[in-house]
Parts: sequence; structure tokens; C-alpha cells
Amino acid sequence: MGKIIEWLFYLLLFSFVLPSGNVLGIPVKILLVLALFGCIGLEMIRQDKIKIDRYVINIMTIILIMMMWAILSLANGYTPGLKTFIKSSFSLLSVVVIALLCITNGWVDIKKAIKVLWAAVIFYVGLKILIELALIAHVISYDAVGNIFENYLRAEWMSLEFPLGPITCYRITTSNDTIPLILMSVELACGKKSIKNRIFLIGTMAVYSMIVYSRIVIVQFAAMAVIGMFFYFKKQGLTYANMLILAAIVIFVFGFAGLLIFYQDGKYLNNIIGTFAYRFSGTQVEASDGTRVEQFTHLYDGFVSAPFIGHGLGSFVSDYIRSESNPHSYELEYLSYLYQLGVVGTFLIIGGLMYNFFEVSVLWCKERIPQIILFLNFVIWAIKPFFNPGFMSSCSGMTIISFMIIGLYYNEKAKEKTAEEV
Repeated sequence: MGKIIEWLFYLLLFSFVLPSGNVLGIPVKILLVLALFGCIGLEMIRQDKIKIDRYVINIMTIILIMMMWAILSLANGYTPGLKTFIKSSFSLLSVVVIALLCITNGWVDIKKAIKVLWAAVIFYVGLKILIELALIAHVISYDAVGNIFENYLRAEWMSLEFPLGPITCYRITTSNDTIPLILMSVELACGKKSIKNRIFLIGTMAVYSMIVYSRIVIVQFAAMAVIGMFFYFKKQGLTYANMLILAAIVIFVFGFAGLLIFYQDGKYLNNIIGTFAYRFSGTQVEASDGTRVEQFTHLYDGFVSAPFIGHGLGSFVSDYIRSESNPHSYELEYLSYLYQLGVVGTFLIIGGLMYNFFEVSVLWCKERIPQIILFLNFVIWAIKPFFNPGFMSSCSGMTIISFMIIGLYYNEKAKEKTAEEV
């Protein structure tokens, strides 16, 4: 049974990095989660007991606390929002609990798990680049790509056209876009690749970030590229002066390459600035930011009316619903939790989950450089719900699992290195 659990877990990893479609109308991810819980239950019966660490116990405790706010929600008439909140929280917590049980009981080989993650990331990044090139070359239509994602892969996606100098490019964004950057950023800082391969990796990260075309992803790429190269040069024994010289050379090379791409009608700088200005301050950005300002007013007023215990789990502003299918969900996700749970509930439930996730994502890793990169990526992940919903989601859970696997992988590498030296 242990082997079945192991391979189901690897399939789960692969399916969460990639959009994965349905079987008989049921999402593949849900089928895998249910299969894993079933196999873990059978293994528990067979062994009479399994190891359950304090992190799983903490999550179970938080679920019990959530029930008190669920009762408050029912009393206030927020049943539709409660149902969708429970579904969202199950998506997040189920995958994290499965990963913790699999790791604690030794059902997963961390080296195999990291290879599965890399295989999924390479395939996913390569697929996005190929789709982008096909769209630019008009080999495939925008509608055809949307049909593949929505009808075959059953994956939520967003897209828009944006100018990249003389070229019209396309944004392709799905819910799991940060996982490739997390993996590549740790490899950039800690891997044993040559400087040429590192520059290629940075180039791949840059292209991928522009395809995703998310403000937070662009910032994440820029920060991780600079920090990753800093650690690499420091490991090579370079002085800060030499680092600055190399940085100047890299900027010159990329600047010259950019000149070839962006130069049009003598407006090189205007085209570069326009590309980023369009994403950070364009018409669509102003519209979405305007929505957030409007949400803030409604949610803040509701929070002030019940600041300590909120209105109940999954509660929502009845005359201001963002999504009919997920009435409790708003772009300002943390503020929506204050509205639902009040200060007390947000501290106990969201704060409790966040600290639990921080421990397994960052503190599990004992190696300094990987831990720093994981910490920075964790902070970026934790910032996102200030502006976009997604904290209570399976993809959010998959991000936490990726942190766990990366940290444990570098712990194992350090142990092997120490054993070889001895």
C-alpha cells in the first residue's frame, strides 16, 4: 500500500503543477486526493496506526475552531458562502495534510518528488512558451487556446493582448504560475550550474514572467534573479566591486538584446517603458484597482460593525458580491477574512494556518541559502492575498508542498555531503 500511496502522491504533484482536466466530470485533482485519503485510511487499518505529527494536529485544531464561526455564519444566514468557503478550505488543507502524512510516514522519496516537480515545471514552462510563440506567429488562434484550457484541461485562465515593442504578445495566466519561479529561483541560488547555464535560467524566468504578465510575478522574478546571482557570485569568492562590473556587463548585453527587440520608429525607451507601464498602470489595471478600492469600502464598513468575531465563516456583503459561484471571495482576501472572522477569528484561523505553513515551508529547511530563498518566496506568496484571492485553494496548498519538498531535498543533500566528508 505504501508504494501505491507514493505513486499517487507523485501524480498529485504533477497534476497540481499542470492543468489536468476531468474524468467522468470529476476533476483529476479531486480524484487523486480522495484516492490518497482512501489508501491512507486502509494503511491506517492495516498498520493499526500511523504517525501523525504536530502540524497535522494543529490543522485539525484549526478546523475545530473554524466550526464555531461556521455556526455563526449559519445563524446569520450566510449558508451559500459557508458552503463555498468549506470547499475552498478543503482544497487547501487536504493536500497539505496528505503531504505531511506521506512525509512523516516515509511514504515519499524526496529525491523522486523533486524530480517530479522539475519534470512538471519543465513541461509546463515549455508548453507556455510554445503556446506564446504559436499565438505570436498566428499558428493557433486565441480562441483555440481558450478552448483547450477551459473545455479540455478544465483550468481557469486569464489572457490579454499587450505590446512588446513592435510585437503583440499574449498574457497566459493560470492559478499555479508561481511554482516554476520558486523552483527556478532556488536552483539559481543553490545549484551547481555554470554562469552560462545560470544566464540561460534567468532568461527562461524572464520570458516566463512576461508570458504570465502578472505584477507580482514580474517583481518576484526581478528580486529572485538579483538575489540568486548575488549568492552565486558570493559563493565564487567575488568582491562586491567585481559583482558590480559583472552586473554592468549583463545589463549591457540584455540592453543590446532589448534594443533589437524594442527598437521601432526610433522610440526604444518609449517602447520598453510602455510595455511595463501598460501592465502596472494601464486601463485594465486602473479598472481592477478601482474594484479593489470599492471592495475596501464595503468590507471595511462590515468589519467595523463586528470587529471582534465578524459575521461568520464564508459571510459576504449581501449587496456587493464579487462572484456568484464563490460569494465569500473578494480580491482583498485578508480584509474579507477580517469581515468574516473578526480580529479574533482571523488571528486564530488565518494566523494559525500561516504560522503552521511558515514552519514547514521555511523552518524545516536547515541550509542557510535555500532557507533564505524559500523565505523570500514565502513572503511573496503571503503578500498575494492582500490583492488577489487564492489563499484558500489547492494551488496555494501545492505551493506550500513545493516549499516543503525543496527544503527537505536540500537538507538531504547537506547530510550526504557531510557523510562524504567524514
